[in-house]
Amino acid sequence: MLTVLVTGHICVDITPKLLSPADIVPGELREIGAPRFSLGGCVANTGFDLIESGTKTVVEAVVGDDYLGEIARQELQRKGADTSRIKTVRGKSTSYSIVFSPENTDRTLWHDPGANVAFDPRNVDLTGVDIMHIGYPPILPGTLEDDGAPLRDLLKRAKSMGITTSMDMAGVDPKSEGAKVNWNRFFELTLPYLDVFSPSVEDIFTAR
Repeated sequence: MLTVLVTGHICVDITPKLLSPADIVPGELREIGAPRFSLGGCVANTGFDLIESGTKTVVEAVVGDDYLGEIARQELQRKGADTSRIKTVRGKSTSYSIVFSPENTDRTLWHDPGANVAFDPRNVDLTGVDIMHIGYPPILPGTLEDDGAPLRDLLKRAKSMGITTSMDMAGVDPKSEGAKVNWNRFFELTLPYLDVFSPSVEDIFTAR
């Protein structure tokens, strides 16, 4: 059986049940329904799909030494992922998103990158891996240094080991560090070492 490593961005999604439109009014107390907790980010989304297909799945990401970090680790284990490569950073909070999803309206996310800022592609463990999938570079600062050179080095290392490489993207927040990246240069560095690249149209249009 092939072993797939899914690495990169992970977060805990908190989705409150909205009973009225999701606007913010200073000083107002508003009743909402029960929250739904789930794991988000590439590591969870792609990892869980692979597990459900019967694929041996190893996950590697960074969480904080907090309650949300324990939730993330336990949920990954419960689903059947190999979590031995999940790293915990002391003093950092685990990444989370508050997801506002009113009826008949596109959702809005408030996102804290948290411990994902400590993700370093140069430290990814490729031992025993046949396929590596990584996501989402635009919200992983460690992959964006020198317009993607650390990520290029990871992909190059994987290819030298005969590992099939895959990557997906996320939208680039115009107010984030990702907006400062020379994305043309980023793709020039990384695409030659990718076997599969699966961005959405929106991802590509925001990476300018």
